[in-house]
Order: sequence, then structure tokens, then C-alpha cells
Amino acid sequence: MFRCSKPVAWRNWDEWKETYRMLYSNDVKEILWGCNRVLAWGSKQVLPIAIEVTASLLQELHNPEKNTFALSLAIIRFINGVVEPFKNANQSVPISTIGASYGVPDFVITIRHSATHGKMPSFEFASIGALSALDWLKNNYWEVQISEINSIEQTIQEQLMSFFMNSTTSFEENYPDIAM
Repeated sequence: MFRCSKPVAWRNWDEWKETYRMLYSNDVKEILWGCNRVLAWGSKQVLPIAIEVTASLLQELHNPEKNTFALSLAIIRFINGVVEPFKNANQSVPISTIGASYGVPDFVITIRHSATHGKMPSFEFASIGALSALDWLKNNYWEVQISEINSIEQTIQEQLMSFFMNSTTSFEENYPDIAM
């Protein structure tokens, strides 16, 4: 069986893909179900920041209380988790410059800056920032991961087919424990 060198919270890549589909669904119930699954994963182990922040942003966007503070905190977490790690290499470069080099919209960084320094944006403006952050996460984390997963799965399938088609011994001889 294929084993990953690093433990993950999800059972398999199909569960991960299903969660991605739910998080970016048009159905609010599915989105919240995906958020709850991410919370369950997070209770098992530390998650990649992109997964954690995606769920946080979506939860706050769909929270009926429209809590500007909580949504702003999710945006702060997005910028701190995605952009801030790249600042360590060069302390003199502003976060806005680093964010721009990775395609993070400047106004999302501005929302983070304002909220961090006590000037909360309106919920509507923070929502626009959260939606932009979600688009960034979709394009720069989720879709990249999906592409990698699909590529690896296709390579494995091709290698298996090649092995079976070119093998000089029968399947039963190669795998007596599996074959009946």
C-alpha cells in the first residue's frame, strides 16, 4: 500500500478532494460540513495553514452573526500564515511587497494591517477581502495540490499498467498472497 512519509489528518486523498469540493461548493450546508471536517482534522494534528485558513474564512463569511472582528482575525491569520513566513528571509522587505510578489491582493494586506492596529474594516469590506483570500487559496494551494495528486495518481496507474502489460510472469506468480 502507498504510504506518505508525513502523517496527514485525512483518511486518503479522496477524502481530501471531497473536502476541497465541499469547501468551494455553492451550497452553504456543504461548505459548513467541509469546515466541520477541517475542524475534526485539526483536532487530530496540525494542518497546513492553507486548509485551516480556508475553513476559518468560510466559517466567518457564513456566520449569521456577521462578526467583523472574527472575520478580520481570519484575514490576519491568512496573511500571517501565508505571507509572513517569507519575511523571515529578509526582514527589511514589507509584507505588502512580499504579498504582491505572491499575488496576494494589496487591499487584503491593508485589511490585515488596519485590523491589526485597531481599525476594524466594515464587515462588507472584510468580506470582499475574505473572498479574495479564498480565491488566492484556491489557486495557490488547493488547485496546485489537486494537480499534484492527479499527476501522481496517473503516474502510478501508468506504471502499474506498464508492469502488468510487460511482465513475463503472471499476476498470480508475482502476487500469490493476493491472487486466488
